[in-house]
Amino acid sequence: MGRGFVVLGWLVVASLAAAHAAMTTDEAAGLGVVSGSLKGKAAIVTGARNNIGRAFAQVLAAQGADVLVHYHRPATKDQAEETARLVREAGGRAELFVGDLGDPANVRGMFDACETAFGGGDLVCINAGKIIKVPMAQMTDEQLAEQVNINTNGTFYCAREAARRTRDGGRIIFTGTSLLAGGAPGYASYAGTKAAMEELTRCLPRELADRRITVNTIAPGPIDTPFFWSQENEAS
Repeated sequence: MGRGFVVLGWLVVASLAAAHAAMTTDEAAGLGVVSGSLKGKAAIVTGARNNIGRAFAQVLAAQGADVLVHYHRPATKDQAEETARLVREAGGRAELFVGDLGDPANVRGMFDACETAFGGGDLVCINAGKIIKVPMAQMTDEQLAEQVNINTNGTFYCAREAARRTRDGGRIIFTGTSLLAGGAPGYASYAGTKAAMEELTRCLPRELADRRITVNTIAPGPIDTPFFWSQENEAS
């Protein structure tokens, strides 16, 4: 397999280096990105309107990939459009897709959109997530349902569709959490609803080996983005 198609390391680097700010093309190159190494490949990045999802999209584009930029709500379209602009600036084609991935029909529609725009998908970055920091004893049914909807159900729906439709030789990459290796108060529900990713990473490659599709989970620690800020303050 060509080294340019081993993107996992670049995704980790991007998540740390890009933080909440957009990278320039020169900054992406400074991360060691091999320009053009993903030429002809297409990627789906869920939760790509901002934060590390945007960084993933930029780095993939800097390597030559076209990117389907997923975002959750119509109200954040302007942010998703900015991600698409940065993808194009980095050299890739970009298309937008909006939808709640807790609905399997939306997941199917997202893969349909990738096929329509780019002819199919080679890399699927399952990155969208929801975090609510509340002690388990105080968590409401509604708060738990929000996290299960995207962190668990959305993960399974995206993984299932990726297993069906990723092109041979492709990559499936989950954005997990370091909380599964070391817990923290208030994050039990978030970590618990993300835990499925690691088991899928153990099992899915055995099902997809004959198609040469790899499956990995990256597990970032706290990243300095609004995703983390919303749950933390100086006291915590």
